[in-house]
Amino acid sequence: MKASKSSVWDLFNGAKQYVVPLFQRPYVWSGPQWDQLWSDITEQCQARENTGSDQKSARFLGSIVVVREYEKNLDKYTIIDGQQRITTISIILAVIRAFAKERGLNELYGQISDFIRNSPRSGEGQYVVVPTRVDKPSLFHIFDEDYSFEKDTRIIECFDFFWRKIDESSAGDLNALQQVITEDLCVVYIELDQGENPNQVFEALNCRGVPLEESDLIRNFFFA
Repeated sequence: MKASKSSVWDLFNGAKQYVVPLFQRPYVWSGPQWDQLWSDITEQCQARENTGSDQKSARFLGSIVVVREYEKNLDKYTIIDGQQRITTISIILAVIRAFAKERGLNELYGQISDFIRNSPRSGEGQYVVVPTRVDKPSLFHIFDEDYSFEKDTRIIECFDFFWRKIDESSAGDLNALQQVITEDLCVVYIELDQGENPNQVFEALNCRGVPLEESDLIRNFFFA
């Protein structure tokens, strides 16, 4: 096992794919979690304005636990813990991409497209985040910029929530918003050995004993 402090940029930059295994629940975050994340983002935007980008500090989102699966020309990972965070961040990036396209910010649009799509791959290999089966249609429609959704889902509610927040935000600088999300938001990134059984690890992390709080993970990693 190896652990590191990683930014959202580290998580999404390059040819990567995060796959949610079948034994995990679908996307379940809702208003309280989205509100908290948006509050973290806007507070970090304000901190950047007050102190300048050269003095920015990281804001921790929690932990991401993965097992690496080896595939040619693609860093592929099974998500053991943290799928809610990584899925939500990918949706926020897709919202910013949509606004960037609308405002003619072609460079920003292309950069975010590279974060959430693996070009020129096809099929599921083109998507950086592959959710559970029930969530695939909604999330893939968002990644494909096809917003004609057949039914309402929690994924679409998340997209609509952050669309409204960005549309209503007084901070109109999309480039600055993207920089805060990709550079300032960080996680404790834990990569397990390939030989680990993902199902057993997930059960151990979530179902046995008293689970560690996110603050415990961060404290144990940086101060052990």
